[in-house]
Amino acid sequence: MMKEKMPLVRLLLILAGFVMSGSATASDGDVALYVKISQGMVLNYGEPSLNRLKYIKIGLNARVANAEEAEIIEYHMPAIKDRLVTIFSSQDEVTIRSPEGKEKIRQAALAELQALIKKEQGEPIIDDLLFGRFVVQR
Repeated sequence: MMKEKMPLVRLLLILAGFVMSGSATASDGDVALYVKISQGMVLNYGEPSLNRLKYIKIGLNARVANAEEAEIIEYHMPAIKDRLVTIFSSQDEVTIRSPEGKEKIRQAALAELQALIKKEQGEPIIDDLLFGRFVVQR
């Protein structure tokens, strides 16, 4: 049984080395990283209604250039999440339901987070925001 596993382990190590050496790198030689901001943040959105509340569940990741910037994002995570709650909960249903609206929200969130990090750190280190999940319930 040990002989059967050995080639598989060797193959996995070879592939891991290939993937690490062939990965896309940033201009300073560091690998771009994705920092999970939220796996599934659940928020109310839109105007309050007596009949029914509307919810969104959002998974969001930030792309940064290196591990040092990823640590900075982790450090400022409470402020980042606070700003995102404000942005997403203030949206109307038309914006949240359309693809163009989702992109507009993503761009607004990116600009807000870049401004927040620039205020705290001196430079806007977040390169991009990506939705990992965007579920709407009305």
